[in-house]
Amino acid sequence: AEGGLAVAAAAAAAESCVWLIDFHGYSLMKDSNPRTAVMAGRLLAHYPERLGRAVIVDAPRFFSATWVAVSKVVNTTTAAKVMFARTDDGSFDVELGTWAGGPLKQWLLAEIAENRLKQYQHGEKEYWSAPADVSAHDPRALPSFAASPEFALALTHRLVAGPAAGAAAGAGQAVAHKAVRGPAGPRRRCLDGRPPTTAPPAAQ
Repeated sequence: AEGGLAVAAAAAAAESCVWLIDFHGYSLMKDSNPRTAVMAGRLLAHYPERLGRAVIVDAPRFFSATWVAVSKVVNTTTAAKVMFARTDDGSFDVELGTWAGGPLKQWLLAEIAENRLKQYQHGEKEYWSAPADVSAHDPRALPSFAASPEFALALTHRLVAGPAAGAAAGAGQAVAHKAVRGPAGPRRRCLDGRPPTTAPPAAQ
């Protein structure tokens, strides 16, 4: 009985994540490498119990061929967790309402909208930088998380503050992810970190 309770407690404590993939800027020529699809499928298959949901936002019609390739390397349970939504028909807003609390929903809607602004269509957005206006949208993370002690463990903070800050904060690191648009189309980044292909400015 005690063993059963321990298993139940461990299951209850296990975390799951939502993988949000924004396909704004997706290019058939640049972003349809089959290896990308296979690697994404393997990632989903390797952590089937950690994935709560994968939301694909604004995927173009021709992305269906890529999805066919991905779906062949994931099991049916994982594939069933993949949802498609759009920002132009209200389905994305409805989707967020099923799992995102009020502050997170508003942050994601603001982030998605900001990523579509003309001035950010060629990789100009600095996801690791706090906004100059404290009332503006913070692309690093939810304000509550950015203001918390745990943010010192985040990749964003350690990259901007320097390695000493990361060492002092400890070895822990949050692992929530989402995909964002860059010059080469959609890509993944940590909600607590910068895009892996973009280097932050040197710490002053």
